[in-house]
Amino acid sequence: VSATKPVFDALDAAGVAANAAGSPSPVSILTTHKHMDHCAGNSAVLKKFPGTEVYGGRIDNVKECTKPLDDGDVFQVGELDVAVYHAPAHPSGHVLYHVHHKADKANGAVFTGDVIFVAGLGAFFEGNAKQFVGSAKKFASLPGPTAVYCGHEYTMNFMKYAAEVEPTN
Repeated sequence: VSATKPVFDALDAAGVAANAAGSPSPVSILTTHKHMDHCAGNSAVLKKFPGTEVYGGRIDNVKECTKPLDDGDVFQVGELDVAVYHAPAHPSGHVLYHVHHKADKANGAVFTGDVIFVAGLGAFFEGNAKQFVGSAKKFASLPGPTAVYCGHEYTMNFMKYAAEVEPTN
């Protein structure tokens, strides 16, 4: 972590601190949603690095949020441009972050939290299937090529399920 790189979904404050060794501090935490497996480390990071900005969806009540965000917001973290997409249904205030370097607008990355995974979609807890499909469709509007960073590694489980459901596919 350097002063120009954000931390996404700070679960492990000790890991964030270890990666920030030699740096003044993480410049920001970008939290996709309020579930503790995505924001449990926010408080501890703020204690170790006071003044760190914590971004999160305005309607999500992210722990320690200092910068509430709405759909369509755009902001900068160091040399990175960040666009916010509201993606309701996992919790209703879930957001996605599309990030690209100022000097390279053609190539970016999206941090999906718990909306989309390799070979599957997340669960919806506060919304409905229609909202969740709408959230997943937002990925089609992202400029390509866009690297996808999922909130969890569920690929093998999704692929095993797919093989059970469609064993001849």
